[in-house]
Amino acid sequence: METVKLTINGQEVAAPKGELLIEACEMNGIYLPRFCHFRGLTPQASCRMCVVRVDNPKIPKLQTACTMPVRESCVVSTVTVCGAAPPCQVMSSVLVSAAGS
Repeated sequence: METVKLTINGQEVAAPKGELLIEACEMNGIYLPRFCHFRGLTPQASCRMCVVRVDNPKIPKLQTACTMPVRESCVVSTVTVCGAAPPCQVMSSVLVSAAGS
């Protein structure tokens, strides 16, 4: 099987071409939290717990790792510039919304 090289949190790793980013992270010892992702099922991206920052000038925003296939030379950060993990920000928004209900 063909593999691609990408960088996750500054570490160069390899993953099978076409593998979802969330699975590639896990294969390389990087766990991303998730509620809706189960290997073998259709990606949902409904919980947004697995968001990561991908250096891509065409898509300058957070991406869901459970729906994004890996690609050659992709640079991914599972921690934002401010040091807080994006899933913590997502969960914080969920909790604030629930508290206001």
